[in-house]
Amino acid sequence: DLFHLSTNRLKIYYDPNFIKFVKESQREDYDKVVIIHQPSLKNIKDNDIKERFERLFLVDSSIRNQNDLMISNFISNIENCNHYVDELENEFKNKSVFIIAAGPSLDKNIESLKNRPQNSVILAVGTVHRKLVNRGIIPDYTIFADANTIMVEQIKNLFNTSFPMILLSTAYRELATINQGDKYLMCQSDFEEAKSYANQKGFRLYRSGGSVTTTALDLSIRLKAKRIILVGADMANTNNQTHATDTAGRMFMDSNGLYPVRSIDGGIVYTTRILNMY
Repeated sequence: DLFHLSTNRLKIYYDPNFIKFVKESQREDYDKVVIIHQPSLKNIKDNDIKERFERLFLVDSSIRNQNDLMISNFISNIENCNHYVDELENEFKNKSVFIIAAGPSLDKNIESLKNRPQNSVILAVGTVHRKLVNRGIIPDYTIFADANTIMVEQIKNLFNTSFPMILLSTAYRELATINQGDKYLMCQSDFEEAKSYANQKGFRLYRSGGSVTTTALDLSIRLKAKRIILVGADMANTNNQTHATDTAGRMFMDSNGLYPVRSIDGGIVYTTRILNMY
């Protein structure tokens, strides 16, 4: 059992393997500030526990570093989004949802999307929106999560800037003003302002997870998709490429300093520490 010593100011827990702490930190209503001695983190022997700690700090540091930008984006987005994403439950429920990401394998699989089953949904991340449209594949919804200004480049100068868009509440604010189509706000559980706003309005909260693909995955699960198919979600540098062709950020990267992991076809692919956590 967890040894517990308590005073009015201090609580000391004995949890040598960090198991109970990690379990507690996964709760959606977890609202405590965590401070850890960095060398102690490196010395955790259980790789699963260590990765959970790293994931916790990855999300937390991202929010801390971008907090002012995220707040200004949030204020603008709640004014400019004309829907909340909960409204889409009937569009996703009991359907096959294709989540399209920008990994290199998208080039191999993109044409098969033209023959997708009827009564299915294409949910694209912003990075691949232009590529899909140029191939004659129109996403049902495109999701954006990043708070930075670079996001605007993904939809700038498109022939059609009127399409259904899902915006994480802290996504870059100009996305909502450029797009003339329906905009669905999505509040995440790890951003206090969004959490408070959603609770006030009676909206569902979603997990952002650090990656737009994991955000799309959580959205699809909570909107009760029957089946979820990930396309281009390599989470690795397939054939030493970081992204599919015709997407922002594509570059060649050798395997120096990367982690070898098992791929779905039984071979080995190389990935970064952060992608491996995602």
